[in-house]
Amino acid sequence: CKDSSERKALGFQHFEAEVNDRNFQLQEKEMKPLLKEEFQAARLYTGPMYVKYNAILRDIGALRKEDHSVFSEAQISARIIKRRQEEKATDTVPSAGDDTRGNLYTTTLHVINSAVLKLAKLTSASRCFRGISRKTLPTELMHKDEVTKTRGGVEFGFLSCSTEKPQALKYANMQAENNTTPILLELQMGMIDCGADMRWLSQYPVEGEVLFP
Repeated sequence: CKDSSERKALGFQHFEAEVNDRNFQLQEKEMKPLLKEEFQAARLYTGPMYVKYNAILRDIGALRKEDHSVFSEAQISARIIKRRQEEKATDTVPSAGDDTRGNLYTTTLHVINSAVLKLAKLTSASRCFRGISRKTLPTELMHKDEVTKTRGGVEFGFLSCSTEKPQALKYANMQAENNTTPILLELQMGMIDCGADMRWLSQYPVEGEVLFP
């Protein structure tokens, strides 16, 4: 859904005043400032690289769901490569962008997460939307657990939403062929479970992105 024609190459100096403003707000809350590296990693996430970053996080989540053992980075990388090869053999890989060739982006993911946790402290608790296409919701989200009487799910990757409902609908891709399960989630942020407002640093500011860690 991202249109490359909307992107512009902008240097850090273009955002420096915005970064300083947010760092002043963080200082008032007695929090550490947003580092230049955190800004750059967060901006990088808002472009096409988000596909690879989330693919890795979801792969690791799936592996740990299957096997609760502790793995080294090399072991995780090898397991993901093997999983991708198996998927390619059965034509189940949805996008070439998901193939990270064993790169786990470990440092980048930690830096993105750090940026999101800081910027989330400056976000107003508002309503946001998430569009999903060609997926189905897990049973645990649809039906209450008999013991806990709760329902829900876990997104192993970063959770991207939008304050703009029309933008979320684009990601639901309702008109796409063979998309039999377009999904639109409406979320109300609280003061604790806030996402980070990414619009000001995004490669696609029109999306009005709010990012949850």
